[in-house]
Amino acid sequence: MFDPQITPIQPINVIVHNPPSWPLWATTLFSAMVGGIFGTAANLVTDELKRFRRVRRLRGLLSGELMRNQEQAEAGVRILKDAEGGSATDQARAVGFVAGNVVRFNSERFDRASQADAELLWDIDKGKQLEKFYDLAKDLKSTGQENVPFADRDFLYTLSTIESMEYWAKEFIEKNKLKYKPEPSVVENMYLAGKRLLEKNRP
Repeated sequence: MFDPQITPIQPINVIVHNPPSWPLWATTLFSAMVGGIFGTAANLVTDELKRFRRVRRLRGLLSGELMRNQEQAEAGVRILKDAEGGSATDQARAVGFVAGNVVRFNSERFDRASQADAELLWDIDKGKQLEKFYDLAKDLKSTGQENVPFADRDFLYTLSTIESMEYWAKEFIEKNKLKYKPEPSVVENMYLAGKRLLEKNRP
């Protein structure tokens, strides 16, 4: 029952004032700044991703080329080592065989990268192992060493040069954790077969 002595509770009115809004010019400027920052960041990420993919692809091409060349370098070292304890004639024959059949190093991809992708090549070959390998290969195939033809060059010079090439290739392969499984050398088998034939017919 309603008691007239009790005053009804009056409702409480709460007024919430909205914060003053930014001027239109400030809102526009802020939006443009935020959009510019995110746009620049997105472009940087995209550029780095593209660069990463280019480096990875070029590293794969250069690695494949090097490992094929390394197979030849190793075969050349084994052939020369085999003749190391032999006569001067045996050593000269080994150098001549290596000159004509083994030292055919292909540097096409490396040469192209040196010209067109020097910056990427720097990232891949920071220790300059590739550069040293191909510099030695060019020296070996040149008519340098006082213009002496390759087949007539000093045996120890030829052996030490190819051993150095082998060393720098191994350094690059190990540094980049490459899976290197050399194929059997056909030319090395040819050399050994020829050597056995000579020894058989030797008086």
